[in-house]
Amino acid sequence: MNNNLPSISVLVAVYNARDYIEKCILSIINQTFRDFELILTDDRGNDDSFDLARNIIESSWLSDNTRYIINDTNKGIAMSRQAALENAVGEYVIYLDCDDYFEPDLLEEMHKSVVRNNSDLVICGYIKELPGGKSIVVNETPQEVSDGSVFDRKSFVENMLTSRVGCSLWNKMFKRTLMKENDIAFDSSMRDDFSVSPKIVWNARSVSFVSKPLVHFVQYNMNSGTYSFSHLKMVAATLPHLDEYFLKRGADFSQSILRYKAITKRKLLLFRQKELSLSELCAFFPELSVESTPPFFEPKLHYRLLLVLAHRKHFFLLKGYRALLRRFGTLYKPS
Repeated sequence: MNNNLPSISVLVAVYNARDYIEKCILSIINQTFRDFELILTDDRGNDDSFDLARNIIESSWLSDNTRYIINDTNKGIAMSRQAALENAVGEYVIYLDCDDYFEPDLLEEMHKSVVRNNSDLVICGYIKELPGGKSIVVNETPQEVSDGSVFDRKSFVENMLTSRVGCSLWNKMFKRTLMKENDIAFDSSMRDDFSVSPKIVWNARSVSFVSKPLVHFVQYNMNSGTYSFSHLKMVAATLPHLDEYFLKRGADFSQSILRYKAITKRKLLLFRQKELSLSELCAFFPELSVESTPPFFEPKLHYRLLLVLAHRKHFFLLKGYRALLRRFGTLYKPS
């Protein structure tokens, strides 16, 4: 890269990850490709994970290539990621969650791909690390790309909006300018990766893929925001935003987004929490009417009935039916 700037910026926000941070940071230090900077953001958790990460970095070769951002208060993952992006200088950026970790050749393989294909974005495979030591390899390379055909951008975004393809940022390396040039930014009220990734894919002029699994996605960290009710509320805030964003750019994903709204509302209704009343939960997505979206895009009859009761505000019946669903094991579990 020109002017002695790094080719890649690796961005990591640290928050309450003491049991995971060492493996995360060492996976960055041990990269076979070294033309990169690391930006580490302290999001003011209540453990010493940031200090531990900093100590590991300062005793390694990466010390001179690392910059630190210290939030004055806990700002959440979205704003921590935005701050890191605004301070990055690499031509390409990639995020890593502080409880996940890279394979040693991730940066090398992904950089080779963007250079070889002149790509704005490269997406790699990953490994889900499940409780009990079980691992699942996920390859997100579309079939048409594997077969040598042209990448179908609309189909890929559609798959992201229907959860067939993940929206995580840690397996995506993209040009740093891509977000600013296309009105893409993180918002603290929205689900950070879900609000950003589909827009990055849509606006990338060239997308390449590395089928090799290069990231380990740790799914046994119970401190993760994925397991919270606030996660669902942020997803609910993201869906109308995405609908508006794409419609303004001539892309209509409204049917897929309606289906996602139905699934999100069902999960909100079934989640065990006291934050919102039943009437407040029923108020989510009033556009999900029996008349306009039969049958709420829910294939399962028992969930369909739940949404019908919520839409018609039969609170007494809804309360009893929800309790019945919870009792028989249909309580929302993060996937």
